[in-house]
Amino acid sequence: MANDNTPKVTSESSLDECELTMDELGEAFEELSNNYDVLNKKYIKMKKKNKALQNKIITLSKEKDALSSTLISTIKDFDAYKISYKVKFSLIDNNEIFIIKDKISSLGEL
Repeated sequence: MANDNTPKVTSESSLDECELTMDELGEAFEELSNNYDVLNKKYIKMKKKNKALQNKIITLSKEKDALSSTLISTIKDFDAYKISYKVKFSLIDNNEIFIIKDKISSLGEL
């Protein structure tokens, strides 16, 4: 199953068999070093950005929790208000409303 294009590793090495010159190896090393530096700078930048985003998530999560708590409190207050409103107006009889409307219309005629 081995790929025929895979380079073979042998324990025997000889400077005579080396196809790259020292200058070519130096250039390759320099290029790899430059690539490493560029990628390392990107990594550091992304790490800082990631930390900032994590802090933002924590802040937004806290704000969400505060808003949820406020919403729950507001719903409870509104439900209590609805109950008290129903109690206030359930004490008034429809007949009383008719009498009051009648008195208002009779006052308008004066």
